Amino acid sequence: MTAACPTATFSNIAGTVRGTLGFTGSAGAGAINRNVTWTLGGTIDFPQLCRQNLGSCALIEQALAAAFLTATCSNSAGGGCSCALNNNDTDTGAGSYTTDGGLLSNGTRTFEYCVQSNTLRYRELGNMAPERGVVGTVQR
Repeated sequence: MTAACPTATFSNIAGTVRGTLGFTGSAGAGAINRNVTWTLGGTIDFPQLCRQNLGSCALIEQALAAAFLTATCSNSAGGGCSCALNNNDTDTGAGSYTTDGGLLSNGTRTFEYCVQSNTLRYRELGNMAPERGVVGTVQR
């Protein structure tokens, strides 16, 4: 949707990640085991021009519902459309990873990361990242 409407704005973005991440290996490569549940919510506002190009708020809501657990859109001031979004998912499994500088890759997704003391901070890179711009924090 943001590709079709680059002037859409996000606000009130909040989420949580709970569970475990286990890393083994050294020298830039290893294995990761995931058992996490995450939630993410917020608002996306489409200005009038985008609403005209994308159709009604109901059509925008249908398109967003394909990617989010819930999407509720309504008319907003100035002829735009405001949509409240919520999503959650569980990620379990195992795989391999490599690191290079401050980047971690599992072969299909790439993250910037930083480890300080007992805290890992990460942010997924790329325009197709489902949580684009969201910084995750994991503590040991």
